[in-house]
Amino acid sequence: MRANVLTDASLMKLARQFAWLSVDTDDTAANDKFLRTFPPDQGVPQYLLIDPKTETMVLRWYGTASAAEIAEFLADGARSIQGGGSAAERLLARADRLMGEKKHEEDAARLYRSALASGGPNWPQRARAVQSLVNAYFVGNRFEDCARAATEEAPRLSRNAIAFGNVVGIGLGCTVDAPGADDWKKSALAALLPLSQQALKMPEVLADDRSGLYVEMIQVREQEHNDAAVKSFATEWLNYLETEAARATTPDARSAFDGFLLSAARKLKDPARAIPALQASERDLPKDVNPPLRLARAYTDLGQYDKALSELDRAWQRAYGSERLQVLDVRAAVFEKQHQKPEARKALQDALQIAATLPPDLVRPWSEMFEARLKQLN
Repeated sequence: MRANVLTDASLMKLARQFAWLSVDTDDTAANDKFLRTFPPDQGVPQYLLIDPKTETMVLRWYGTASAAEIAEFLADGARSIQGGGSAAERLLARADRLMGEKKHEEDAARLYRSALASGGPNWPQRARAVQSLVNAYFVGNRFEDCARAATEEAPRLSRNAIAFGNVVGIGLGCTVDAPGADDWKKSALAALLPLSQQALKMPEVLADDRSGLYVEMIQVREQEHNDAAVKSFATEWLNYLETEAARATTPDARSAFDGFLLSAARKLKDPARAIPALQASERDLPKDVNPPLRLARAYTDLGQYDKALSELDRAWQRAYGSERLQVLDVRAAVFEKQHQKPEARKALQDALQIAATLPPDLVRPWSEMFEARLKQLN
């Protein structure tokens, strides 16, 4: 986002209308007051629009977005602060405030539906409202409602709207993440998989969102034990990423593809294919923790544990905050693969100590995972 979207000329025109702030959620010492007032959840990136008079959250956006979506996000937030607008816009603003306050399972989804009903099929903000609706269900772990909303609304969205791919991807993710094998899941998959194929053909879909679609489609095929389809999707995904990375004009822009590139290569059981790109990023971005951390994951998969530990030492020097949880996670995995239980146990215990100093909402999944692994080791 920082390298490829926030530098867009269309956003530069809005720069003076808002006070822009980038908050490093890992630097808890410097940003303690902000993080306690507006605790992050559901990972990063997140975009918050805050009313400067009341210091309350007006709107929260999860994940990636295009420049046009960021501009719409800012316009909707400003409208919410200033008041006015149509009945549909006022309902949308109220729903956005509830999302900002994390009342996903209470009234936000209901108000988004009311806004959609009030705005009608030709409402200019319909696509954004639909995307917010399925996201509210997803964040609230209401997976069936999320999938049903996506299957109902996505077919009505324009095929050249970025929101189409996002709605399909969120709906598919809700279907994959839901436990069990209920009939509604089969129905949702039957509707959403063809729509996902359509979204992948749209040039408007961002690389992150496109990768999210590939991840969900691969997970569906993994659950079906369809190895041939997994290989086909992973190959297509990896080829796309390598092509896009080759077009990048800066190291930052190129490295933005590294995480997905490694994931695709691992799905193909060929992590070595990602190593040259990761080595280039490690060389060009000497302060970035991600290249050595990703190289460590690749070397671990390849059974080259000494190389993995060497990369983890480099990553540790660059890491702070929750980044160190990732380093210790991989370090524990290396020791587990080598059957060195005391060393693995020490890495997990260190990780839990660090997690205790970080915002709980941000690290809770990490802490639960570390505790489960420690229990298994013990």
